[in-house]
Amino acid sequence: MQPRQIPLSCGFCAHISPAGRAPIPGGYYLNLAPGNVFLGGGVHAAPFKEAVTMIRDYICGHGKELETIVSAPDFQNRFVMTGERLKNVPRGYDADFPQSEYLKYKSWDIECRLEAEELCDLEDFCERASELFLLMRPFNDYFNEAVRDFQYPVRE
Repeated sequence: MQPRQIPLSCGFCAHISPAGRAPIPGGYYLNLAPGNVFLGGGVHAAPFKEAVTMIRDYICGHGKELETIVSAPDFQNRFVMTGERLKNVPRGYDADFPQSEYLKYKSWDIECRLEAEELCDLEDFCERASELFLLMRPFNDYFNEAVRDFQYPVRE
């Protein structure tokens, strides 16, 4: 029997998080499009200044924990940080802080690029996606803890 395949003649994307489509708290992202196949995670906080500040402050108090997550060999071998970032450490934060590079971010997004051929067998792809999403979990949990008390601005 031929393995089921995912057709890539059009694009599909999905964001899965505790808040549905909302970017905070962070979740998991699946992008299937010709020439652009990846799994992602993290917190897209850039549109919300308060959330960005909450995360930066959390990093200042828990920087070693973040360093442990992102320096793990499985993490480094699979994920790339792609979030929006500044050129310099923002005012009010110590440029000499050991994890200061992470203070430059405004969105803490990660992704794992995949080759289209990896979609040829649906069962294998689902197993691989599950494995990668589980590897992202400590990263997402870290940032979701940082924004645990975040409240979306109320529109009037």
